[in-house]
Amino acid sequence: MGDAVALMLAGAVGSDLLLVYLIGICPAIAVSRKLETAAGLAISNVVVAPIAGLMTYMIIELLPSSAATLILKLPLIVVSIIVCLYIVASVGERVWQQGHDWLEPFVPLMTVNCTLLGVVLLILVQPNSAVEVLFAGFGLALGYGVFLIVFSQIRERLAAAPVPQAFRDAPIALLSVAIIGMAVSGFGGPG
Repeated sequence: MGDAVALMLAGAVGSDLLLVYLIGICPAIAVSRKLETAAGLAISNVVVAPIAGLMTYMIIELLPSSAATLILKLPLIVVSIIVCLYIVASVGERVWQQGHDWLEPFVPLMTVNCTLLGVVLLILVQPNSAVEVLFAGFGLALGYGVFLIVFSQIRERLAAAPVPQAFRDAPIALLSVAIIGMAVSGFGGPG
């Protein structure tokens, strides 16, 4: 259990998907203009990613180890993510209607979300147990969600700042991500 908690904390604090692995730049730029949309995608990721990772882990564990399994692994991951997403959306609709209505616009975005696929692929690199997969998925999604929310606040301030015309919107956002990434990494390399 201690390893699972350590994986969750490492994912949330030290292994940010966007800043370390460069996964999820497009969704971050697309939804971070306003806090509401950034929070919606963050919550969607935090809810769906650990469950999708766990579901994928269990499906892959049931399959025999063979060359055919290796070929089928990525399509199985994608299908299990989509199935998990729609299961969570259906359960959410029955359990918490107001929350479902708020998160419903993010369901189509989540089906093609590279961050969701990135989380599942990263946590399935060397899984030791289902609990570790669940905690690691939660940690990675939480770290990405925190970044989205903080970055949305930075973008709201940048929208009101006197930025030159050529750098408005996406260019200044990409530059901001690069600067934040360098600051977080301590200007060091990945190793």
